[in-house]
Amino acid sequence: MSLLISACAVRPAQPTEADVLRATEMYPDITLDQLNQGLDYYKQYCTPCHKLKDPNSETVADWQKIVPAMAKKAGRAEDIADIPEDVQLSITRYLTTMTIRTVSAQ
Repeated sequence: MSLLISACAVRPAQPTEADVLRATEMYPDITLDQLNQGLDYYKQYCTPCHKLKDPNSETVADWQKIVPAMAKKAGRAEDIADIPEDVQLSITRYLTTMTIRTVSAQ
């Protein structure tokens, strides 16, 4: 049973320096610390509502729309605090960078 459960859970990838280099095309000022912060925020703010999604499940353009939409939706829930815009940006940068990682590898 635990094998089935762990197979369904997404384990977000830890950003690397290679991800930073790739991400600078979209985000010239990005740092590894910022990507790691985005990962932390992704886990902190998104898991109260749903399981984490694989960044590759959406395109860069989709993530840029989804994160603000989800933040707005979360802000309407009684037991969930608003997600600040800087946190949304950090999550978006992490997700889009990790999406770029897979696209670049193909």
